[in-house]
Amino acid sequence: MIDQIKTLSDKSRFEEIFNRFFINSSLLLRLKGRSLPAKFLGYTNGQAGFRVPDIKNVPDDCTVEFKNEQYTIYLYLKFIEKQEDDVFIFLPLKFQFIGQSRLEERIPLDDNSGKKIVYVTNIISDFIIHNILTQRLQVVDKIKDAIMSDMEGAFESVKIYLINEGVSDPRMKYFSSKKTPVYIADVTSPESSKDKNMFQYYMKNIYASDISLKHKNFISEASVPFLYKTKMPYGYIQINGTLPMSKISYNTIKKYSAQIDDMFRKADIFSIGNEKFIVNSFSKQGFGIVFNEKKFIRYFKEGSKVYLDMNFPDQTNASILATVKHITYKTKHIAIGFIIDEIDALSEVNYDNFLKSLAAGKG
Repeated sequence: MIDQIKTLSDKSRFEEIFNRFFINSSLLLRLKGRSLPAKFLGYTNGQAGFRVPDIKNVPDDCTVEFKNEQYTIYLYLKFIEKQEDDVFIFLPLKFQFIGQSRLEERIPLDDNSGKKIVYVTNIISDFIIHNILTQRLQVVDKIKDAIMSDMEGAFESVKIYLINEGVSDPRMKYFSSKKTPVYIADVTSPESSKDKNMFQYYMKNIYASDISLKHKNFISEASVPFLYKTKMPYGYIQINGTLPMSKISYNTIKKYSAQIDDMFRKADIFSIGNEKFIVNSFSKQGFGIVFNEKKFIRYFKEGSKVYLDMNFPDQTNASILATVKHITYKTKHIAIGFIIDEIDALSEVNYDNFLKSLAAGKG
């Protein structure tokens, strides 16, 4: 991507920029030869206050740096005075935004035409699933206990893991990107593995970090993820053994995984809202939505994974797993931008057909 640079020196917009990007953010005061952490304290009467520890004086001309996934922002300042041991007051001069241009322009929808209205619904985010599993722990534990009881004695070691049980699990990290089951027949026999890349990944990133495997002399493993709507991983089931694992055991654990996922679905664990959000822009890689009510921001966080259903004017739809790329607070509404991570074949056809109809209408 090509970097785009934009300079903003309109002081009437400074407060908006400070509120949107600088409050509760990690900032750096850039000095010659080094950078120091800075905390934004507020913007009043055209002056901005920052707390910068471990420094007695600052130069007359300073720069503060802010970064997120969308922008790098440089704020150019003129030093005014020092008020306390580590509080400095500046006159903001201008902001410089450096952001990556999009791979392609998004096509805006014609919101004056009822025939073009597209909306998304059935939205659930990864952090919401995490919270639900924690809140409904009693129901979750009953499902886990039922499966563990059914599997008793069938395998040497069985484990059921859900995303609310930890934040740095190596298998969950793998399933978050790959979603394909792990099957290692025998760690002592690399040649027995048909998938050499998986074997190498497993040995380096999973086996090496799980000391319990070596401690218990386990040499085989099968782990299968639970996928919300076949797209969003929220846990997995894992079996290990001290002997090489047969393909039969691997296929059996895949069936148990499907059974657990079905039990979660029937228990209606993942309740979702029925809100509808208007889609206001499209591209091959992503799309954007807008809404007015601030309470709906609870569904979204920058960087979070989101499952949703998109409904088109011709009564077709698309099931999509996407990442929240950016959240923009405007005067009268909130805009959310998404990058598409996964879309099934039929959904992709429906999505592409609508995209083509927009491009044709634009021409």
